[in-house]
Amino acid sequence: MTTRLTAVRPRHTDVGRTASTPLHRPLPRRLAAGVLGLHGAIHLLGVVTALELAELAELPHTSEVLWGRVDIGEAGARLLGVGWLAAAVVLVAAAAAWWVDRPGARRLVGAGVALSLPLTLLASPEALAGVAVNLALAGVLVWTADRRGRHPA
Repeated sequence: MTTRLTAVRPRHTDVGRTASTPLHRPLPRRLAAGVLGLHGAIHLLGVVTALELAELAELPHTSEVLWGRVDIGEAGARLLGVGWLAAAVVLVAAAAAWWVDRPGARRLVGAGVALSLPLTLLASPEALAGVAVNLALAGVLVWTADRRGRHPA
């Protein structure tokens, strides 16, 4: 009877995951988290204007969306304001989770982008920069995904 020796590959675990993708390294991860947090904070401008909490000359209150082609009325504008608030909360929470490399941070980022992208599209052209940031964040999530079907935290 002969014994055959084979090499055993270590299984993928969270141990040592800090080097698995570029965003698990502290500086790129924190830069991305900073952009995400700033993006979330900027959503508060949508809350302020949609709910008429203050008057901003550069961003006037309107009930028109999609480049002024659709009027959603005052009730729709207020609902949009609530959406801006929800997106701001999720994006800032995701930024904090990403900053400290918490498990599940990527899911929060994805949820924040999923909330934010439709809002920024509706509020365009004023929020066109937000559309670009959302697409960039979605690209980062795809780019840093673990290619074996698992997602790093």
